[in-house]
Amino acid sequence: MQLHLQASPSGLAKTFFALQTARDVAGLLEIDYPTLTYHIYRTKEDERYLEFEIPKRSGGVRTIRSPATTLRILQSKLNEVLNAVYRPKASTHGFVRGRSILTNARQHRGRRWVLNLDLESFFPHVNFGRVRGLFMAIPYERNPRVATVLAQLCCFKNELPQGAPTSPIIANMICAKLDSRLQRLAERFRCTYTRYADDISISTSAARFPGRLARARRTPTGITVELGSLLVRVIEENGFAVNTAKVRLQSQHRRQEVTGLTVNRFPNPRRRVYSQVRSMLHAWETYGYPEAEREFWSRYHRQHRKPDGRAPSFRKVVAGKLEFIRMIRGSQSLAYQRLYARYLALCGRSPHDAVYVLECAQTGIQGTAFFLRGYGLITCAHVLGPKTSAFSANAFTKSLPIRVLYRNDYLDVAILAFDKHQSHALQSADPQKVEIGDLATLLGFPNYNPGQSIYVYPASISGTVTRFGTRRFTINAPIIQGNSGGPLLNAQGHVIGIAVTGLDMPKPTSPTEYGVIWIDTLKVVKGSLFEQLGVLLRILQETKAKVLHP
Repeated sequence: MQLHLQASPSGLAKTFFALQTARDVAGLLEIDYPTLTYHIYRTKEDERYLEFEIPKRSGGVRTIRSPATTLRILQSKLNEVLNAVYRPKASTHGFVRGRSILTNARQHRGRRWVLNLDLESFFPHVNFGRVRGLFMAIPYERNPRVATVLAQLCCFKNELPQGAPTSPIIANMICAKLDSRLQRLAERFRCTYTRYADDISISTSAARFPGRLARARRTPTGITVELGSLLVRVIEENGFAVNTAKVRLQSQHRRQEVTGLTVNRFPNPRRRVYSQVRSMLHAWETYGYPEAEREFWSRYHRQHRKPDGRAPSFRKVVAGKLEFIRMIRGSQSLAYQRLYARYLALCGRSPHDAVYVLECAQTGIQGTAFFLRGYGLITCAHVLGPKTSAFSANAFTKSLPIRVLYRNDYLDVAILAFDKHQSHALQSADPQKVEIGDLATLLGFPNYNPGQSIYVYPASISGTVTRFGTRRFTINAPIIQGNSGGPLLNAQGHVIGIAVTGLDMPKPTSPTEYGVIWIDTLKVVKGSLFEQLGVLLRILQETKAKVLHP
């Protein structure tokens, strides 16, 4: 059985709105009719789903029902169809392509008041009858035979099973009317409304939160939040109930959260997420990986236990938390970059391992070089002398003779080779994705003395210039003598440029801007004779222009 449908989304939508019989449903899912009926009617109930429990953060357990392999494939195919016909509301952010907890939280950043509430037993509240009625109602309007087959595919024990591929989108389709009514209610009181699965958020910048939606009351046991009758009535009339234990009204003077992200100024993970990552990295650095993993298992095994009972990989948990921070704050966040650099170093993939010191024995000129995948050792041409050698910062007494493979003094770039096995190499970035304002990291060995550690300096792209027909850009981090030839890395640790002194660069527009050679210049240096002649022609044209228009 194929895992995915062959038809295009537009084709799936057209076929869906033409369904008349159960055999048509089988054709839509690209299977034969007996296979469809077998998995709907003949498979034993206890063989259709695997049930297991996972702990909730707030206490208690959540029952997950994972469909059997073939049924999961059928539901995944139906999910493709439903995504082709479903048009989510603007306020719906959960389980929608291109939307996430981040897009949801952004709608409420910087507000004076944020109200959060949860819908109780979200999936179990959607039963077989509601799903069948959904497919029979506007805008889907399928006949009872088709609606019944579709509902039987999606439901188990008269409810949406949490763990089935179709359950999230079915729940969103069911909530379309609820979203519309709550959106109108929020607009009536000049508020913003969003929903992420069962998590509803309403915010406003008014001096007071609308009392007809919710109000806080001081009681002997503390402050409680009472929801207004208008809000509760809309929710209950749409077949849902409020989880009264999870109602929160947050002012701008306290921490405001929406779907787990703080939104007082901008969406940001909770502080404890950063603290957890720092603690895990510190344990790894201090006690080693085996001991850090054993400690993690002993403390957090139950919270992170997989359905089969296996303990998760400590390395993957750290990587997952880092990826969460990157998703929320962006790969250009300095907080993310610093944590990610520590993680790479612990994994034995630190960018520092690919950076070397260059020194000319005759002239005393120093520079920096780095090993780039697919090229070799990269540096600036002006730092090379008659007897330049490479050194590892950790082994300065061991000289590594180098050989020049390609050199272009006009472009100030050289590609070198040296007799050393290189276990780590940097990777070049896509130059089309680099933009002014992007954050970056400059590496190198300025004014190097034996025993000195690598120089790591945060920077940002401040502008672009063109020299000899090739693109260069400026950064706001100082490139000190000896740092020439060092790599400039983007947030992912990939090389976007080569640090260069001002020999062939126009004077920076301000004292805080320094020049960087675009990494794609290497393609010209290592290019064919035709490409080299093209560069020479651009050099001559630029020189002529300077003579005519000094």
